[in-house]
This record gives sequence, C-alpha cells and structure tokens, in this order.
Amino acid sequence: MPIEVRNLSCRYGEKTPLEVQALSDISFRVEEGEFVGIMGHTGCGKSTLIQLMAGLLAPGEGQILIDGEDINGPGYDRETLRGTLGIVFQYPESQLFETTVEKDVAFALKHLSLSKAEKAERVRWALEAVGFRSESMTGLPEIAGKSPLALSGGEKRRVAIAGVLAARPRILIFDEPLAGLDPSGRQGFLELTARLHRQGTTILMVSHDGDALCGYADRILVLDRGRLSAEGTPEEIFGDLGRTEALHIGAGEVRRIAQALYEKGRLEKPGITKYKILLEEIKKTIKTGKAGEGS
Repeated sequence: MPIEVRNLSCRYGEKTPLEVQALSDISFRVEEGEFVGIMGHTGCGKSTLIQLMAGLLAPGEGQILIDGEDINGPGYDRETLRGTLGIVFQYPESQLFETTVEKDVAFALKHLSLSKAEKAERVRWALEAVGFRSESMTGLPEIAGKSPLALSGGEKRRVAIAGVLAARPRILIFDEPLAGLDPSGRQGFLELTARLHRQGTTILMVSHDGDALCGYADRILVLDRGRLSAEGTPEEIFGDLGRTEALHIGAGEVRRIAQALYEKGRLEKPGITKYKILLEEIKKTIKTGKAGEGS
C-alpha cells in the first residue's frame, strides 16, 4: 500500500494579510512497509505535512494517494482512511480521558463492526504490543483496570500509543514521539517501532533525533521552509556534516563521534551513522592497537 504525495502545497490564512505558505510543491513516495524519517528545523512544515497525510487538513493544491486513491477526492470513504492510517501526536499522553486504561484503548474501536470479544482481544493485543504483559493468554494486563491519570509519564505514553494500535492501522505516523522521554523510555519506544516495522507496518516518524532515525529509518526526508530539500538513506543525508548544517538538521552524537575518531585516524570508515556499526569499528580499532594512536 504505497503513499504518494504529488505536488502538495498548503497555505494558512489564505487571502488575508497573515497568509503563510506552509508547504510548497512537495512530492515523494513511501513504499509499503518502509520506515521513513522526516526532519527539518522548527516551522519548516513537518507537522502540516503529517496532518495533511492523516486527512486532518485539506491541501491548497496537490494530492495524497493511498493505494492509488486520493484521500481528498470526491467519494473517498474517510472510514477507510481511519482504519488504514493512525497518527500519534507529540505528548499523546495528554489525550487520555477515559476512566480506565481498557476504555481508553478501546475508544478507537467504538465505530468498528467488531464483537465484544473481538474488541477485548484488540485491547489485549495493543497493550501487550506496547509492553504491558497479561498473566494469561485470555486475560487483560493488570494495568487495563487502572485510571490512565494514575500512571507514570512513560506508561501514559504507551497507553496512548496502544489506543492507536488497537485499530491495527497499516500506516503509523509519529510526531516527535521521543520528546520528553528518558533514555529508558526512548529505547523502549524505538524497540516498539522497530518491532512494528518488522511486522510490516509502514512508519513515518517526525523527529529531531538524528541518532534515532539513522538507527531505524530506511530513508529520511528533509524539509526546509516548506519545501522538500533533501531525500535519501541516512548515510546519504548525514554523510557530509557540512551538508547537514546547511539543511539545518542535527547530525546526531554517533555521526559526530565517528567523524572525530576518523579525523584522528582511529577509525578506517568515514561517515558512520549507526551506533552498532560505530561500536563494531571501535572494537576492531582496539584489537588492531590503533586506539591509542594520535592521542
């Protein structure tokens, strides 16, 4: 189920003194099962883009096609879109409102033609998918009966994500999902998205975290002043540190450390962007005795 964005443009306050061109003539394609990162400085149009893709805003010009159908075209069934695509906004825990976790996760299933048993199974699956384990194959995790407001910040975020997952969308969009997470919560979330990706879910993630996107994304889109200014693999986007500065994106700690070690002659490979590869190369350097050179 590919996503095609064709010549997409969007303005706010059109035909008023406050008119702003948020996006200008953007085109790209996301293949089914792909993990795509979206980067760019604040105000470049990232949030506008994902709201357009989720059908929450209508474009001024252009099209968004999912499986060949224009989601803004006449006669398009928005129920189809809601069952196909899920979006998790920044700080999703602020959107929790039901009296129990179970009810909150089940809310997205309210208008689906599912039996009570099927809904309960969806809730159980979604909670387990985000790390809450059931004591039995048929029972819900203990947290299901608790108030969402009584949970920790990390637990609230996982419950909010479970509420989106319960509808089992084939496309997931995350808007700055790592914001405010501690290192443990960050790693847990990235492992969750990696697992969903391996299961075939198409993922688009807006983030300023270059290390996260380099470690998990297949491809990265970079926006600048409402335009698509760069597109490529993490290695292509972050290979040239001068280019990342020109694109107004952070290169990430892994890339900067790798560059510093390469310039000191302690690494043989330039342009490393992934933590695991950097660690492997450092181990090789230690074994060959180059770690102490140039110090």
